[in-house]
Amino acid sequence: MALKPLDVRKQEFATRFRGLDADEVRVFLDLVADELEGLSEEKAQLLSTVTSLESQIEEFRNIEGSLRNALVLAERVSSEAEARAKEREGILLREAELKAEALVGEADRRKKDLVFQVGEIANQRALFLARFRALLEGEMRALAILEEEAGRGPR
Repeated sequence: MALKPLDVRKQEFATRFRGLDADEVRVFLDLVADELEGLSEEKAQLLSTVTSLESQIEEFRNIEGSLRNALVLAERVSSEAEARAKEREGILLREAELKAEALVGEADRRKKDLVFQVGEIANQRALFLARFRALLEGEMRALAILEEEAGRGPR
């Protein structure tokens, strides 16, 4: 049975011959009752503090759980973002390679076209020069004939 301050205050003792001084016992019992009251109040305050601290601990555990979940989620999102970035990098690299191949192919085609055109122009020049030479030679023969005829005099 728990002893309460009120129990101490109401405690009565039987009186006997040559017993204790009742006033002294009453004063001592009042002191014990006061001490019990103080200890009871302190216990109540400590229990309240413990309850409050346990509540805070539970709240902190909940926060810790939330933070752990957030950390796991952040790590997963980070990993996914990194994977997407690497995938995007691969796609961009392949696109760049394809564009470069296309540009090189176009440059080769243009080079071949220009080489062909230069060849055509060289052929046309050679043909022009040959025709021009033939024309000049024909004109020179005709001139030579005219000079010959002019040198012989009128007939």
